[in-house]
Amino acid sequence: MPHFIFGITNTKFLGLFGFSARGNIAYSALQFTACLILFHFKYGLSTILENGIFAGGIMVLILFYLFGKVAMDLGEKSLALDSLHKAAIFDCAPFRGNLVYNKIMLDVAQTDTHPLIDFEALVSSHLLEGDAFIDDTYVQNTYYQLLTTDLSKIIKHIFQI
Repeated sequence: MPHFIFGITNTKFLGLFGFSARGNIAYSALQFTACLILFHFKYGLSTILENGIFAGGIMVLILFYLFGKVAMDLGEKSLALDSLHKAAIFDCAPFRGNLVYNKIMLDVAQTDTHPLIDFEALVSSHLLEGDAFIDDTYVQNTYYQLLTTDLSKIIKHIFQI
């Protein structure tokens, strides 16, 4: 799912087929196809139709993707990102945290008054500005520099420096 989002938003992100938007969309299609094939061999594709949870989850995912794509085409970038983030939440096997996990951590940190740096929000706020990622895992060093600045402020506050 992330590669599909990066492809739609024209974010430069290294995937199996390179940095281009088409390459990322193609890679997401390949991953989805491989997922369906593996699911078929383990459970059979008829299981999707027999179990409303699977079919409903896939339909919600597809609808959020389509809505996000249409919103991007209409120039509604914030609406598109919101929809695409919701689509990512329905990812059954995310290899990163998602908005749900991040929201839980944010709520716990605020309830217990622990300092928290919301790195996902920092990166997401600049996602449509260009080349956010240098590969399929790591963001540009600029984001780490911003993270370091925020972290140093928190440390100075804690130790009253």
